[in-house]
Amino acid sequence: QDLSKIPNYVDNEIKRQLDFIKKKKPVPKEVRRVNDAGSDFMRPLTGGARMYPETDIPPISIDDKYLKRLRKQLPELWEEKENRFMKQFKVSKDVVKQLNRMGMSEIFERLVKNGHDPKIVSFTLTSGLTQLKRKENVPIENLIDDHFNNVFSAFKKGKITKDGILSSLKQLANNPKAKIETGETVSDEASLRKKIKEIINKNPQVKNAPRPEQACMGLVMKELRGKADGKLVMKILKEELVK
Repeated sequence: QDLSKIPNYVDNEIKRQLDFIKKKKPVPKEVRRVNDAGSDFMRPLTGGARMYPETDIPPISIDDKYLKRLRKQLPELWEEKENRFMKQFKVSKDVVKQLNRMGMSEIFERLVKNGHDPKIVSFTLTSGLTQLKRKENVPIENLIDDHFNNVFSAFKKGKITKDGILSSLKQLANNPKAKIETGETVSDEASLRKKIKEIINKNPQVKNAPRPEQACMGLVMKELRGKADGKLVMKILKEELVK
């Protein structure tokens, strides 16, 4: 622009605004383009929030169907998820909160919908993993969805026991590419008792330990690698160690 015309532009703008004042009307807050005759409106003056219509884009009509479609795509609020989990999966509010805090709510829901017991899954994903991390410093952050799917699938098929779930996850956390150590579980009490007797006979010193059942429990579970239920093992141990 010709700088020599700036004084004329200023005078024209002063006259324009004074005309509003004389008529006792508010001066519009807007951006104008100057010309020799005066000025032309361009757009509203921006406010603190810079909320004004985009001058280069035509208005867009938003109908109720579009808004409903957007609402369906919104993520579920924590409070809504808590109430739904409590009602749908029969788990406590504290458990649901812990699942949310640990980022385990989605894998929990997928596992349960695949037919796994909500109580076993929720315990494993919360208290179980927390125990592995705090007591044994297991890198549980290495676990991915496939690890959980494979372990619970093995449990469902009877290839590992409930006690073997955490030991399998521990194994995969320490070596993410490892394969789950599976095999036929020892659920027959007679077969299990025979195996426990063999372990006690191989390690007679455990009978002299301060807590022999605990000492022997470690040996049995190490050899069976989660293939037998811990409660049944302890029951048989207590019976055999007093003989």
